Amino acid sequence: RRRTFGGVGIFVGIRETKTARMILDKLFGIAKKLGADYNYGGFDFSGYVNTSSSGMVVTAESALRVSAVMACVRVLSETMATLPIDTYLSEPDGGKRRNRDSNLEKLWKRGPNKWQNTFEWVEMMTAHCCLRGNAYSRILPGDLGAVSELIPLHPGHMKIDRLSNGRLLYSYTTPSGGTEDFTQDEIHHWRWLSSDGVVGLSPVGHMRDSVGLASAEELHAASLFRNGTMTRLALKNPAPMPAAAQEELRIRFNKIHGGPGNAGGTAVLAGGLDIQ
Repeated sequence: RRRTFGGVGIFVGIRETKTARMILDKLFGIAKKLGADYNYGGFDFSGYVNTSSSGMVVTAESALRVSAVMACVRVLSETMATLPIDTYLSEPDGGKRRNRDSNLEKLWKRGPNKWQNTFEWVEMMTAHCCLRGNAYSRILPGDLGAVSELIPLHPGHMKIDRLSNGRLLYSYTTPSGGTEDFTQDEIHHWRWLSSDGVVGLSPVGHMRDSVGLASAEELHAASLFRNGTMTRLALKNPAPMPAAAQEELRIRFNKIHGGPGNAGGTAVLAGGLDIQ
């Protein structure tokens, strides 16, 4: 019987990559408040590299801009969200039976919190797992008993420590920069494949070279079309030209002949200019 979730265990997973200190500073504004030895999800900031072999910086957010990653996350998240969530009770003989009167059944029907329905919550938790390897929700008691609300927490702000008694301590950095500590009974945690049983590994982090290559290819293709899919050209002038005049000529030429809509057009040159 898992006290963590009122006797009901849901095992899904997939965990978050730790973004570099610079990225955190831009996204969350909390990097400067974290110590140099701040341990995020079992990994140290100083030892983590999120730059792929292609040179592209890969994070959970940037990975979603790759169409293949977005499609996979969408299909997995939406499919998981359509599956029914049933509650069972353990029988003395080791069997189980469906408990339709459970307060958890009522929770799924009305929604896990005040702003999400069950579909949205499962979809979000699955997406967090697909991108970061972990998904977290705070368990709040209330009118339905020990589990009356599930409040989602951003996996990028969570730190997990294993205590000397073997239990887990969850430390969450709030948007204001403060820290809240929770016991493992207060956090509902989905984790993907884990190397330590505590924190799920990050699919995006471990596949950053593949995701980075896809990002680089899309960027390259976009730049190619933006520049007219034409071979690079050099405009030659027999007479010296001031730097300002060179820049104006380059801008005007690109404006007329750049872009996919202008590909194959005819260039009209004057003043002794030549194209190489």
